[in-house]
Amino acid sequence: MSKWVCLLVFMSLVFPSYYANLLYAKEGGEYEDFLVARRTFEDGFYEIAISQLEEYLKNYPRSEWLDEVHLLLGKGYYHSGKFYKAKEELQLVHSPRFEDEVLYWTGETHSGAEDYKGAIEFYDKVINNHPDSKYRVYALYSIGWSYFKLKRFDDAVSQFNQVIKDFPDEKVVEDSRFRLIESLYNLKKFDETISSFNAFLKDYPESSRKAEARYFLGEANYYSGNFNQAIEEYNEAIKLLPKGQLSAYARYGVGWTYFKLKKYRESLEAFEGFAERFSKDLLMDSVMLRMGQCYGNLGEYDKAIELYDQLLKRFPDSEFNDDALFWKGDALYAITRFADAILSYNEGIKRFPDSELKDDFKYNLGWAYLKKGDYLNAISEFEGVRNSAKSVNLKASALCRIGDIWLEKKEFKKAIEAYEVVLKEYTDSLYGDYAQYQLGIVLFKMENFTASALAFQSVLINFPKSKLHSKAEYQIGLSYVRRSDFKSAIEQFEKLIDKIHREDDVRVSALYQLGNALFNSSRYDDSIKIFKQLMKEYPDSNEFHRGIYGLGLSYYSSGDEKEAVSVFKSYISQYPTGGVLPEVQFWLGQYYYDKELYDAASEYFKKLKDSYSGSPFAPQSVFYMAEILMKKGLKSDARACLKEVIRRYPNTNFEKESYEKLGRLAMDDGRYDEAIEAYNKSLTGEKNSRNCQIQFRIGECYEKQGRIEDAEREYLKAAYLFPDVPYWPVNAQLNVARLLEGQNKWGEAEKVYEKLSSLDRDEGKYAKERLEWIKKNIK
Repeated sequence: MSKWVCLLVFMSLVFPSYYANLLYAKEGGEYEDFLVARRTFEDGFYEIAISQLEEYLKNYPRSEWLDEVHLLLGKGYYHSGKFYKAKEELQLVHSPRFEDEVLYWTGETHSGAEDYKGAIEFYDKVINNHPDSKYRVYALYSIGWSYFKLKRFDDAVSQFNQVIKDFPDEKVVEDSRFRLIESLYNLKKFDETISSFNAFLKDYPESSRKAEARYFLGEANYYSGNFNQAIEEYNEAIKLLPKGQLSAYARYGVGWTYFKLKKYRESLEAFEGFAERFSKDLLMDSVMLRMGQCYGNLGEYDKAIELYDQLLKRFPDSEFNDDALFWKGDALYAITRFADAILSYNEGIKRFPDSELKDDFKYNLGWAYLKKGDYLNAISEFEGVRNSAKSVNLKASALCRIGDIWLEKKEFKKAIEAYEVVLKEYTDSLYGDYAQYQLGIVLFKMENFTASALAFQSVLINFPKSKLHSKAEYQIGLSYVRRSDFKSAIEQFEKLIDKIHREDDVRVSALYQLGNALFNSSRYDDSIKIFKQLMKEYPDSNEFHRGIYGLGLSYYSSGDEKEAVSVFKSYISQYPTGGVLPEVQFWLGQYYYDKELYDAASEYFKKLKDSYSGSPFAPQSVFYMAEILMKKGLKSDARACLKEVIRRYPNTNFEKESYEKLGRLAMDDGRYDEAIEAYNKSLTGEKNSRNCQIQFRIGECYEKQGRIEDAEREYLKAAYLFPDVPYWPVNAQLNVARLLEGQNKWGEAEKVYEKLSSLDRDEGKYAKERLEWIKKNIK
């Protein structure tokens, strides 16, 4: 049972992403037909491409790619020497974005027909009407304002000092001192403001402006970061002058200062007091905004939204309406009303294109689209932030979000591009270490484990203060595991476990992976020790259950089969809802299956299927049950098992795998139509080796039926739709060439062989041999 040696790695590293019932996007045939035709054209098979494109127009007369199709047809006819038909097709291209290209190729058709004067006319139109063809921003403005009309506060200080100096006994001195200090305040010299107003109050204890002085002391202390003293000064001002504009400002100051202290309940009470006394004050729109923010920070989002709506309705021209729409959007986002949040953010962007919040609107809008599952719009908004935002951190964060989206969609190259831009242009931003870490994650998912380890090491070297160090070190160890460098993995995990605190979440995972690495190094006694340590130190963790699973496998691999079975059966009895119960039942099912004790195996597989229908092991158990039935010669029952998977797990990878198995059964029995139907249903949207092989098998089925054109089409799909997959695309093209030879289409077959002859592998050698044969025997 050597297959158990790597099962621990498989379960712990592959199945976490395999557990979810993945929904596959279903690509329509329209785009794929267009793509195949376009690729056929690009490879120089113009007659085939023309045929495909004409067929495409018949099948999809309202396609969104009609302009591209007519453009390709025009160019195809041109390359085929049919210039008049080329011009006819080009005249059917109506999209303005192709106008320059259409003009050019129309000129080419005239040139091809030796109508050079007509050609020049069209070339001139490109030059004159599209001077920036193929190679093609906003002015921003700002508004400011200040307390005094002239804003010459240094001159004011000098003047007031001169008055005080020249007329020390005049009553004007008090007023001059007050204005001088007020000028200091406007110059943001807050320490001088505080000391000067305190001296003023001491010298003029009965001044009619002492309430105003207290207010300015509150303001100066606030801006100096002395929040508690600021609140005290504001309250003194209110006591001295409980009514009037100054009192309103002071009450606002109290509310805002509590807000800065994150004492939202006290802040809310202060603003509510303001609203009761000064409901018609000019600051009322700002007060309503702050009250909404207080409710939001207190988690009372419905009340926050209600206040923002009241503000927008009561003060339609308020300068805070952009803030209200922004924070309303955030409140809606917080309660997962993403569609409504999108409406609020979009309204803010539309109504306030020059708002200081415009970048934040777009950034949060991107998040709302992301949470709603609208990835394309999310990326569009984040790209807009990256291109227009002033904040380096916001640009970097937007790029990281773009990278995260592409990572989630498994568009790894695009994810890498986004993270690398952060590292290249914004490495000193708050997100530099995150981008570096995520780059490692992408490379890990691409199974480039050497590169992923280096990327995680760069987090440690280039970002010494990053909080991601323990995670990066863990991922380094995991990269070693995945490339089967278990010795390095053991050293890495041992070092990490010794240096981090026991409460660090990474430590328990590192313990598990250390046991895993020891297991895969055949150090079973040591892996047993580590798994037992994990179970002792972290009895309430998820890894506790995975540790039991590892413990059982370690016993089995050490030769103690009896203890392994005992561990697993004890687990079933002690933890009837345990986290790895499906895995344990599946293991026992496989254990008895390998011993050819099929009834016992079926019992465990059936329990798993019936009790854990949502587990990824459930459909696999059904697969095993189907295999058992096939071993018993019950193919009909086996097909019924696979159809049960299809029924119970629709729109999942298990459904697709079941269709694939049904296709194989049908193909083996010579039922090719049934096989083709099953294979087509088994295809997913991923451009991987599995789908490419299935596409290849469909071609084989058609070929077996003698449907050569259909076979060629399917083989070309395997070749063109899966360019990065090894083996199958090349062999699909060889099959196309073979079929072309069978039809005496030697020229077209020769093109295929010429394309493949450059390959440094057996297929390339074979292609060269066929080229030589064709040249020798045909030409």
